[in-house]
Amino acid sequence: MDAGEASSSGCLVKTRKELFVYLMESGATKFDEKIKKLEEYLLTFGPFSEEDFLKFKDDFKHLKCDLKARWTSAFYKKERFLKQNESWLNMAFTIPKKVKQVSSGRPQKEARGEKQKP
Repeated sequence: MDAGEASSSGCLVKTRKELFVYLMESGATKFDEKIKKLEEYLLTFGPFSEEDFLKFKDDFKHLKCDLKARWTSAFYKKERFLKQNESWLNMAFTIPKKVKQVSSGRPQKEARGEKQKP
């Protein structure tokens, strides 16, 4: 499965490298601001169920800690970061599937063509 595709469970899968590239191109200057923009971007794939949202937040927290530690160990240099973390960056990050929006109110009447008079 290619990165960015939906898996059979309906989840969206992106590589950590795709997320890192988004992070670097976010336009923010501080690393924490970049992380916040990345989180906001990933949340646009919602809305999620409460359970999926909690799992996403936990997974993102781990990703954020890993990114920060690896970025620091690369002395804030993009080329060094990419070289030192090549295999880690090729691993997947899974975004939960969207919750199906259920409309409230009366269901739509099926179209049957022209009414026939009795």
